[in-house]
Amino acid sequence: MQYAEFLPRLNQITISVSELGVSSDKVSKVELETGNSVCIFVSDSSTPLRIRLPIDVENIQLRSRRVIESTLTLSLAVTAAPREVEAEKETVEKWSCKWLSLRTPRVDGKNRFEFVCRSCQLPLIQSGNHVFKDMPTEFWYEFMDFWHCHKPEVDQPTDKDYGVLKPADAKTIIIGSFYLLQSENPNIEKSQDDDSGTLVCKRCRHALGTVYQNNVLRILKWRISLRYNNNESRDTSNYSAVFYVFDLLSNSISSHATRKFKLKVENGFLYLWVMSTDVDIAIGDRVLRNSLKIWVSSQLPSDESKHYEEIEIPYEDARDCFLQSLSENTIIPALQVGPTSYSVSVISPS
Repeated sequence: MQYAEFLPRLNQITISVSELGVSSDKVSKVELETGNSVCIFVSDSSTPLRIRLPIDVENIQLRSRRVIESTLTLSLAVTAAPREVEAEKETVEKWSCKWLSLRTPRVDGKNRFEFVCRSCQLPLIQSGNHVFKDMPTEFWYEFMDFWHCHKPEVDQPTDKDYGVLKPADAKTIIIGSFYLLQSENPNIEKSQDDDSGTLVCKRCRHALGTVYQNNVLRILKWRISLRYNNNESRDTSNYSAVFYVFDLLSNSISSHATRKFKLKVENGFLYLWVMSTDVDIAIGDRVLRNSLKIWVSSQLPSDESKHYEEIEIPYEDARDCFLQSLSENTIIPALQVGPTSYSVSVISPS
């Protein structure tokens, strides 16, 4: 396992390489190979170890090196390179109106793309037939009490509809952080197999979402795909269910000022302690930007566990995807803090 984490407040990058089998004095030098990778030279080896960096840098300086339990840790002072336009695109919420305007081709004054069933690729939404609008926030209804200081009582007559957010007409599609709202769609049907309002693809019966208020279709982003032309090729973009869980945690941190969560799993609870936000990290050759660094434990002392807020992930496929991502992105398998054993992982919206 090897990873590199950028510490922006210190202008440093920490590199960790496990099971390298050398002492710190065997590291002869560290050189910048390209703007986003370094080479670590070890005196007993003719082949340097190449490490991917999470950001582009202009120069580096080795500050410290140490080996603890066969894990080599290096600290580099760095000068970060200016972020390019493409890098700035990564901070835009995926499949938002701004993201679509930046990524998809513009023809005759309008961006051209289509949303299709992720299972069978049946076309569901053609951009040319619709107008797209962003939802301000997933916590729209929770913020109603703050935005409307004179919100009417339930039995007070009013011509305003404070309880339902829906597309104004068949042409309008509202884009939320993890779903699309649409009033009708000829290729989407209600499932006849249950009474929960599940929406399915007309052709393959793949579950696409659920019926929302007043029979509005709520289509989950991770169950569809986006297709658009890119020069001579046809690109497909998929939305990971991990993004949904990332937003769920981030919004809870912002609105409730808590970083400790517990998630119900098969054998009890999984305890999640979000230690850092906006983390840029490279794990092997994969770069994860604006990530959450999470300490994970399956067992806590009872006096500690009561400080964790339970968080619900209502979609089973999203929960499974999140748990798989935690496992795949583990950077420290075992970290002992007092009586508690944690693993350290990251999840990213990119």
